[in-house]
Amino acid sequence: MELDLAVGNLNTAVVSILVGRGDGTFRPAMNSATESETFSIAVGDFNGDGNLDLAVGNHSSGSVSILLGNGTFRAPVNYTVGLFRTV
Repeated sequence: MELDLAVGNLNTAVVSILVGRGDGTFRPAMNSATESETFSIAVGDFNGDGNLDLAVGNHSSGSVSILLGNGTFRAPVNYTVGLFRTV
């Protein structure tokens, strides 16, 4: 099974995706711009197509960037959700 890695880059509007080679190593990072600083990342099949997608919480813009997966990740689509607060 190939596992990939998604990393939010501190104080930047970038999420890095490292695609797994299936042997415990990863290909070089592919960077995707998000709307503002990465706050959190969630993984799931958000559109029901059988591929894993990413939801990236964007801190200062109060939005979520959705990156749909299909072997790679498509350009993010941003949705306003309100400002995030740490509880």
